[in-house]
Amino acid sequence: TRIIHPCFNGVNSSFITQAPSLGGKISFSFWIKLQNEGSIGTICQSRLGFGEGLSIFYFNNFLRFDYGSIQTQFNKFVPERERLYHIVITQSATDRTLFVDGVKIQQNAISLVDGEYSQYMWFGLSGGNANKPTLSYNPLQGSLDDFQIFDRPLSDQEVLGLYLARGNTPKKYTMADYQLDNSSGKYYGCEKPAVPFKNDTYL
Repeated sequence: TRIIHPCFNGVNSSFITQAPSLGGKISFSFWIKLQNEGSIGTICQSRLGFGEGLSIFYFNNFLRFDYGSIQTQFNKFVPERERLYHIVITQSATDRTLFVDGVKIQQNAISLVDGEYSQYMWFGLSGGNANKPTLSYNPLQGSLDDFQIFDRPLSDQEVLGLYLARGNTPKKYTMADYQLDNSSGKYYGCEKPAVPFKNDTYL
């Protein structure tokens, strides 16, 4: 699944969509430029309650990945403000791994667990416990682009391929770079990854 949203204002900007199927083995890929001066900013969530489901956010200078009932803080990477990064987080049956700009930064051992996920996925604000929440707190201030979800952990080579496919193009992507499917009212990317992925669909 691929989602594009250009910018969040750090106050009340958010985006909500139907969530794809979320399984235990998974990867998340996105480009992000943080402007937050506060201690926390929500990147993505799909959950029915605190401590369950999916939550990717910026917390006390680090990226944090909560999935199922396991919370992982990637404390070996401190993102700079106003700098664009390509981030990939993968989860296998045995570990969680953070890649930044195509390079493996941190790997944490885990025991694979599943969680309770909402039928919706939201970006830019946290939403509490409801299935379709009222988004109201922990705002993200910055830009988020080309958010992709894969139904398996990507290899090191695939992660590097994703980074190189866009990293060599010094351009800020906006909605104008994507085509609108009039039948569904949704955007899908004009560009496809350099490396083909199975079950890769575009919103």
